[in-house]
Amino acid sequence: MTFSAAFTLTGFVEPTATLNTIGHRSPCIYRAKEAIRKAEADLGVGLEGGVAKRAGRYFLTGWCAVVDVGGDIALGCGGGIELPEVIVREVLSGKELGDVMDEVTGISGTKRKMGAVGILTNGLTSRQESWEFTLLYAMARKLSAELYSKMDRSEL
Repeated sequence: MTFSAAFTLTGFVEPTATLNTIGHRSPCIYRAKEAIRKAEADLGVGLEGGVAKRAGRYFLTGWCAVVDVGGDIALGCGGGIELPEVIVREVLSGKELGDVMDEVTGISGTKRKMGAVGILTNGLTSRQESWEFTLLYAMARKLSAELYSKMDRSEL
């Protein structure tokens, strides 16, 4: 997947993946708002990876927030990939997922390369592709604004 953009990326904060029991939305919203403030931009994008427990198992997830200067927040959530028990144990002990993946694979800097997603899918997809889809999911609210404007939020 390739993005063609009519904007310039002026700053980036590396998303991290840790166990977060509160949820992963708040940090990505904060990052998106900070991107607007720091870059004096019209749109800010924030990413946050996390490990979430669902159905008794642990999954790597990703959230993206796209915030405009008017304060409208669009969210996207990437698909979840189940984590192996050996990795879950280390993350539950407080280690960051990227560090655990480096230790388990013996590859340095995996989170800046293929990421856990690339490793666990045996290269069929990558960390970058995962984030690209998560960004697209968040952008749906902007790309199909007409449909979203018809939503009655009180029914949700």
